[in-house]
Amino acid sequence: MKRKDGSTFPTLLSGTNIYDEKGVLTGRTVALRDITEIYYSRKKIEEDQAKLSEQYTALKNAELTKDEFLAMVTHELKTPLVPIQGYVDLTLAGKFGPLTTTQHERLEIVKSSTESMQKLISDLLDVQKIEIGQLKLDKSAHNLAEIISNTISSIKPLTDKNGIEVTTLLKHDITCTCDHTRISQVMTNLILNAINFLPKEGRQHINNT
Repeated sequence: MKRKDGSTFPTLLSGTNIYDEKGVLTGRTVALRDITEIYYSRKKIEEDQAKLSEQYTALKNAELTKDEFLAMVTHELKTPLVPIQGYVDLTLAGKFGPLTTTQHERLEIVKSSTESMQKLISDLLDVQKIEIGQLKLDKSAHNLAEIISNTISSIKPLTDKNGIEVTTLLKHDITCTCDHTRISQVMTNLILNAINFLPKEGRQHINNT
């Protein structure tokens, strides 16, 4: 419909038939209702729904892109670790000659560190599982002192490089029910974070009492 000023507006046309006492149609009533507010409210809802649909599609695409990125990153990071692990295993097996006790111990640390790195890389893919609550923990009983000691040994090259002295006071009769891989990862992160705040030739003390 048009207003006097020439502008148009949406209307709802409704009508009713009029009958006399004999049931003969004698006329009709017609009513026009200005539904501008309803029209624009509905239009706004439709526009919002379209935007939500676009955002949902964008989020789905972003999720797919993230998954593809994580898959690519984990592959690229794991690739150089394969030959490192291979040569370490061969060296430990004596394929390149005999090793001293110290050399053997150091190589075991390298081997343990590369294995930990592979696990950490795999954890990148677990991010999505955590977000949707599907990360599974392989829980069993473990000696806490052994976990701490092994963690300290795995980062010894780093602490030695920075002159950090790590001392411990460990009770060896404490058992924890946990996922060994995850708790080792947590311990490693905690110790490394602490080291970041230590000056060179600093000291870090760890106890489980």
